[in-house]
Amino acid sequence: KSSPAIYARAIANMRGGNLDGARVGVQTLISRMPENPYFYELLGDIEYQFGHYDDSVVAYEKSLAIAGSAPQIQTALALVLAERNKPNDKKHSIELAKRALLGEQAPLTYWVLARAYGDDDAGRQAWAMAEYNMMIGKDDVAKKYARQAQKKLKKTDAEYIKAGDILKNDGK
Repeated sequence: KSSPAIYARAIANMRGGNLDGARVGVQTLISRMPENPYFYELLGDIEYQFGHYDDSVVAYEKSLAIAGSAPQIQTALALVLAERNKPNDKKHSIELAKRALLGEQAPLTYWVLARAYGDDDAGRQAWAMAEYNMMIGKDDVAKKYARQAQKKLKKTDAEYIKAGDILKNDGK
């Protein structure tokens, strides 16, 4: 009945596919501590697993409103927005992912950024995939994407220059 026990069960329920049980647990926690941003983050995760993107966005936005700058929450919200794909979602997703990267360089954030750029901006999508692959140690794949990015971007674009840095990287 303790909050840590309910939190652990909510996560276990979510991972085990019992999304209704997970949601009930996290809603209990929110009723006990409505200013805890991580309970709203977990609710966002649960709603995302249900495919309830609108509810997930609301939960992540509440979490960010309480937490302020939190790269992992910004990245999660950016992913949901990229997948939901309502008007302005992709633009907002890109902004959130870029803001998250300012706080913490994380492979997942670059992957989400690439997803948000999509085919609408194939050059920046390729650059983001280059950064992602570089961070997970796939230097050859990163260089392939960096070359693709440079073919599609202007030489004055920041991402063109960053792709060039990846191409110059010798694995150190």
